[in-house]
Amino acid sequence: MGIFWKQGSKVDSLHDLMQYHVQEVLLVSSMYDAFLLEEDGRLSHRVFGDFMDLDLHHIPRITRVSSASEALEALQAESFDIVITMPRLSDMSPFQFGAKAKGIRPGLPIVLLTYSPVTSRVLKQIRRHDSIDKAFYWFGDSKIFLAIVKSIEDMKNLETDSRYGVNIILVVEDSPWYYSAFLPMLYTEIIKQTRRIVSEGVNDVQRMLRIRARPKIVSVETFEEAESIVKAYKERLLGVISDIRYPKDGKMTKDAGLQLVRLIREEIPDLGIVLQSSEQRIEGEAEKLAVRFINKNSPTLLEELQSFMLENFGFGDFVFRMPDGHVVGKARTLREFGAVLSGVPAESLLYHTSRNHVSIWLRARTEFELAEKLRPRKVSDFETIEKLRQYLVESIELSISKERIGVISDFSASELQEEDNLFSRIGTGSMGGKARGVAFMNAMMMKSGIQERYPEVQIHAPATFVICTDVYSEFLQQGNLRERAFSAGSDEEVFRMFRESYISPTVEKDLRSLLSKIRHPIAVRSSSLLEDSQALPFSGIYKTYMLPNSHPNLEVRYRQLVTAIKMVYASVFSMAARRYVANSNFRVEEEQMAILIQRVSGIRHGGLYYPTVSGAAQSYNFYPLSHLNPHDGIMSLVMGIGKSIGEGGHVFRVSPANPEINPILRKPLELPAKTQRKFYALHVGADSPELPVSENANLLHLPVQEAEKDGVLPLVSDLLDMEAGTLSDNNLFAKGKPVVTFSKLLKGKMFPFPKLVRELLELGEQAVGTPVGIEFAVNIYPRKKRKPEFSFLQIRPLVAGNEFGEVSTEAIPRRKIFCKSNQTMGNGLEDKIKDIVYVVPDRFDPGQTQEIAAELNEFNRTLAAQGRNCILIGFGRWGSSDPLQGIPVDWTGISQAKILVEANLKNFRADASRGNHFFQHMLSQKLGYFYISGDGDDFVDWDWLEKQDAVREGSYLRHLRFRKAAVSKIDGRGSKGVLLKPKGTEKGKK
Repeated sequence: MGIFWKQGSKVDSLHDLMQYHVQEVLLVSSMYDAFLLEEDGRLSHRVFGDFMDLDLHHIPRITRVSSASEALEALQAESFDIVITMPRLSDMSPFQFGAKAKGIRPGLPIVLLTYSPVTSRVLKQIRRHDSIDKAFYWFGDSKIFLAIVKSIEDMKNLETDSRYGVNIILVVEDSPWYYSAFLPMLYTEIIKQTRRIVSEGVNDVQRMLRIRARPKIVSVETFEEAESIVKAYKERLLGVISDIRYPKDGKMTKDAGLQLVRLIREEIPDLGIVLQSSEQRIEGEAEKLAVRFINKNSPTLLEELQSFMLENFGFGDFVFRMPDGHVVGKARTLREFGAVLSGVPAESLLYHTSRNHVSIWLRARTEFELAEKLRPRKVSDFETIEKLRQYLVESIELSISKERIGVISDFSASELQEEDNLFSRIGTGSMGGKARGVAFMNAMMMKSGIQERYPEVQIHAPATFVICTDVYSEFLQQGNLRERAFSAGSDEEVFRMFRESYISPTVEKDLRSLLSKIRHPIAVRSSSLLEDSQALPFSGIYKTYMLPNSHPNLEVRYRQLVTAIKMVYASVFSMAARRYVANSNFRVEEEQMAILIQRVSGIRHGGLYYPTVSGAAQSYNFYPLSHLNPHDGIMSLVMGIGKSIGEGGHVFRVSPANPEINPILRKPLELPAKTQRKFYALHVGADSPELPVSENANLLHLPVQEAEKDGVLPLVSDLLDMEAGTLSDNNLFAKGKPVVTFSKLLKGKMFPFPKLVRELLELGEQAVGTPVGIEFAVNIYPRKKRKPEFSFLQIRPLVAGNEFGEVSTEAIPRRKIFCKSNQTMGNGLEDKIKDIVYVVPDRFDPGQTQEIAAELNEFNRTLAAQGRNCILIGFGRWGSSDPLQGIPVDWTGISQAKILVEANLKNFRADASRGNHFFQHMLSQKLGYFYISGDGDDFVDWDWLEKQDAVREGSYLRHLRFRKAAVSKIDGRGSKGVLLKPKGTEKGKK
């Protein structure tokens, strides 16, 4: 289908094909003729039925008038696409009427429909004058109207549609009697063929493309007309059906058909041609020209024509035959064709390929790009017949893969393959934010041709399946599940309700089919309507499960999957999600949940499964170091599964535009403490938990040294010589302690990794129109001669701003400031916050951060009950999953904070939060963020804070409340900000 591309889009050409449709038909007939046509008074119903039986959606409306004068009035008052006139008109002849009608509507097709044989005199008159375009004979079958309508449409659409590869069947017949007899059969057979191949379209768009790309029938009556079609459209001809005797040079020529065949054979030697004649002597001539002959007097004329079409125009199944005609295989679909082709005898393969049967069959199925690729190749181009077989199989597999890349297909168990780039949906409704992002970027990567620019690496999106939102809605209708979940008092109660509910039988069948084909580990993720939105991202709020999908019993794997789906559904009603939504303008009732089932990108190492590298990158860097530009972007890398990136653990951060700039590498001896020490892997052994009790049930958190025996650690690490204080990326000869630096990847030794990430970020930002974040995984096969893999996992817009207004933080005396930062996030002035909550420096202990988080939850609940917001100041990263890196508070535990400050102490230092879920929430909620490194002129005036009276004093925290607001000023362009001292605590100054 690739030939349909226009400006990089298959979808665009859908609207370019079959632009002309007959929608309004004016039928001009006397009362008597109308009676003969109607018979039982239901002609319109019969025509409607003919179109519906063939699943044709553009059904013309027939308006009947009983005289030529009425018809002319109708043409002046209304718009019609064609006029069909009967021969007996009371007020003028059909030719007079046709001339006047074309005077009103130039170019309007006018067809003469007669129930009496058309004499040669009338035919000459029709050809001599342009008032009647074509004559048809009425046999009493209403399908003649279908043939008339479709033949007019085909002629009108011929020039445009042929540019996109649409095939043409040329019919050369000057007898209205004969072409009126077989054209309805031809169209019926073509439309049946179209219906057969439409079922193979992976979604509605592709199915509609196949309908509109059906072969066109071009019906002509003279040699000159036929010759012009052959010369203009020889690359598009699927076959020819020709009479023997018809006009040439204005005269009836008895062997015109033979002359046409000779002309065609010079241009297209392998084209399927059938000659029709009532003269049996022509059969010998046809045999000499290697074309089929059918006697017009045969009682089985239509059946013979139908058989010829099926055998020579590529319609129906591809029947593999031996040279003696013996059938050795059949294929209905392109995928079946590839499978059967692999095993048919060489003699059969040679028989079909030497006669161009393969490309003919492909063209009839609208596989134009593949057909054009194969047609020029000859058997002699290949050293052996097996080389030819291999070429054909690989070409077909590539075509099937390309058709699915960037396309959202409807789930089909029969067509399901465990392959990358497959994106399929189950059920109806929306796919949700996360799935939309994956599908969108998958399409963008295909259109951009990025794979061709990076041949050293396989770029793909893992096989993805989406359970759409209507399945969620149906699930909630069981026993008022939504209402009961709202009334539940705990997460455990909500989860129990959902586990006890049932997935619909249709979805259950699809999931079982999916698991019967997919045996790799899978991730079950949320993909809600609100998720990953710029207004309110739910990163980290909803559940995600990784399932080993390795149990030999399908029922066990099915229970694991269904339980994970139910738990994701239940997480919409969790206490954390409800509190989070309560702080926004949304309601939980508005949420609709889709489920993303995605193959986990990774490599199996014994009982473990994990990618070599996981990464998250952003096209805008809010904290550029050195001479980096914010638009250079930033990426975070870890070995193994990327769970620690979202949690704010030890990650390696670097700009894809300037990977050589990294201050952490300037002090090699500090690397063991600042680089990754543990990695996540999926446990895929036989003793993995049967049901995902928790999100982390199947995940193991292991020392990085565990990856050394898998051959993975040397790929992502350098060796640190502790005595010399030097790093070496030569793991074969150097000695030292391995530290995870990803230097080989960043230097492009395996493939141009930084360049690829940067290009994907640029592609995403251009397509989305705003800075974006992406997630990806890299697989490098240490002991196999196999290309590295780059798996694209997710894209989402960042709530970053180019909406920065002018805010100045200059010329403010230091005595008026209690906090200053040169690394801020946000923009603008905030002057309504009167509460400050801070961790007292002297009471902070890195070993007690969980206790600090618990106390902060209490302070936050009090503020929430009072409807007040605060400035929150602490040490390390807020929300870090590693208690030694910061305070592991849940986002809902600091929901009242509008300004967040992360500070360092001399004996406790952490990098700024960026890229984790907290960072995304700060962006979405438009919070102010201050990072105090302590290295420059940024500071927190701890002495001033200590001197203020507290409305509440805890073991670790103090809560101050002032009569005036503490003003926050953040310059978004310069990433600088200050917090000004408010005046007067409620209890008065100490």
